[in-house]
Amino acid sequence: MLEYFSISGIKLGWDTLRGLWRFSRRNRRDLTPAKRLELRQKWKPNFEDFFLVNTHKELSTQVIIRNISRLDEYPNNAEPKKKNGISPWFKVPVVQTYERGFMVCLSIGELVSVGEDKWRYRDWLKGEDGQKFWCIGFIPYEGIVDVDWEGDKYYDYPHVVCHFDQAHKQPYERIMLCREWKFDKTSHFTEVVDIETVRKASKKYGLKYFG
Repeated sequence: MLEYFSISGIKLGWDTLRGLWRFSRRNRRDLTPAKRLELRQKWKPNFEDFFLVNTHKELSTQVIIRNISRLDEYPNNAEPKKKNGISPWFKVPVVQTYERGFMVCLSIGELVSVGEDKWRYRDWLKGEDGQKFWCIGFIPYEGIVDVDWEGDKYYDYPHVVCHFDQAHKQPYERIMLCREWKFDKTSHFTEVVDIETVRKASKKYGLKYFG
């Protein structure tokens, strides 16, 4: 009898863990390497052309990023569902492309060094000076569902419909704080530190905002 309950308990526990694992991955897409390559080859030339042409002509590189899972909330609802969440759609400038996707600027602010390769937010309320950094989101090409390059009557920028299935239900595979440098009048960015590392370091000083 004890053996029966032991085996049954193990099976029940295993089934529960497997169910929780499936639930946690319900919004994740398992793409094969071949499918990732296909999507990168599909979107890479389009975004490179868009960025290079608009930059050369000194035109806007703004795009509208839209969540495929909340598609019909555009254009009326631009607010996150919950605190610290992400909006179903928002406007950002494309600032460069990279080997797997395109980069968008989320904000620009200043950081203060607190040691070798360690940074925190500046205390802007006290007028503290820091060094200029760009907060850059990296959106992989395989996260794109579709692009309407002409836009619509509300925003005539390209509309990029994405899966928001990365960490924290966002479209970015990573968010980095970067330094800007220019070559041939075009901005490029050197990754310095990820936003989560700086956010945690800043909490020790009671600082919550990058600015």
